[in-house]
Amino acid sequence: MVLLTLPQELVEEIIANLASDKKSLASCSETCRILLGLCRSRLWSRVTIALPSADVSYVPPRVRSLLQILEDRPSIARAIHSISIRRTSKAVLVPSQEGHLPLVERVCSKLPSLRSLELRQLFAGCLFSPVLLAHTFPTLESLCIAGLHVNRLDNGAFPSSGWAELERSVRQERVPSRRWALKALSITNSRIPHAELDAAMSFFDRLSPDYIAIRSLDLRSNHWPDIPPFGPSHRPVIPSYRASLRHLGIAVKDMDIDGTVHVDGRDHIERLYASLPHCHELRSLSIQYDGNNVRASAHVTGWGPPPIFPFFLEALADTLSGTAEHSPSRPSPAPLPKLEQLSLTFVARVDRILNCADAFGRLASVLVADDGGQAGEPQPTTSSRRYPAFSLLAVHALPAVVRPVVDEPGVVYDAERASYEQGTDGRLLLWPLLERFESAGVRVAIEVN
Repeated sequence: MVLLTLPQELVEEIIANLASDKKSLASCSETCRILLGLCRSRLWSRVTIALPSADVSYVPPRVRSLLQILEDRPSIARAIHSISIRRTSKAVLVPSQEGHLPLVERVCSKLPSLRSLELRQLFAGCLFSPVLLAHTFPTLESLCIAGLHVNRLDNGAFPSSGWAELERSVRQERVPSRRWALKALSITNSRIPHAELDAAMSFFDRLSPDYIAIRSLDLRSNHWPDIPPFGPSHRPVIPSYRASLRHLGIAVKDMDIDGTVHVDGRDHIERLYASLPHCHELRSLSIQYDGNNVRASAHVTGWGPPPIFPFFLEALADTLSGTAEHSPSRPSPAPLPKLEQLSLTFVARVDRILNCADAFGRLASVLVADDGGQAGEPQPTTSSRRYPAFSLLAVHALPAVVRPVVDEPGVVYDAERASYEQGTDGRLLLWPLLERFESAGVRVAIEVN
């Protein structure tokens, strides 16, 4: 057989090139034993489980079949390194103490090589339960929790969690090999009480770096139910292990529904930005700004937001330029010298971002200007920038909407401008604000949906 005469490295390269072609991989796996193992590791490396029912006790037939396969064929179970479990049902769930976590634990317990776990739109008794999986399964390196719903008890309160007990357990093990493998933690768009998230971050703070060494931390969640939207004691800050982070995601909000500045929210932004210069190894920064449901205050703005909207961008530019700690007249070292990517998510309509042109201009002056901070012509080369590694800017916003059924108080609408913005692709509206980045060789990705 010709295959037997080929070097193993070449055979592996051939199979690797078929990674995205599941049909061809399946066909190759049936040809001989040599290819079976190689193809199986590709076919089963990532598995997605959909939960179509709102009933947390219901186990779909496909999930039951998967559990049986994992039981009967350990080699397949060992091949699975990544699994995504997501609820697809839109029905309202009757709250339960444990939610979907028993099923998640049942599946994960059969995967001895599990490295990445993604949980989307699931229900749980508290944030503690899914995070505990990183302790239960020692091979887990990445945990992504998106759209988690924390269930209330019958008396309307949130369940108590066991962070203190878990910390004592971890410290009492005294076994170096039981150091958590977890390197990436993401908690986004989840309905979690402030105090619960604060307790989780304090837990990781206290156990780092002796027991846990997180390199990627994403906390872009603004949807915490029935809790005051601001409060300095329960707004996550950048943790003490920030110097070792490669990626950081944060969520900010500094405006009340009437368009006025909220002092606690503004203070939270300033405290977060004050910690950024200590993230010396940071390669990627993601910021989510929540400007949703903010109405304009009583002034003539036309079809647009209150004039204070760009503060978080202007403050970010000041932080990245180092002017917060140095004299503006003297060039300072880049606070995040290894920064490669910046992602900005606006939980706001695209037409409300158009008055951020000056703020984006200041940001461009910092990120793509030359090392002296001047943005003259011609554009500086990559090597002459203060941020030479910076190569990607991603911006995400909500689409513009038709004129509101109820006019916003104090706003005088410009019918011609409103018609143009509503009928124009949101990416085209944002492009003039970001064109300077692309002119400097930075890839710009705009998403409006």
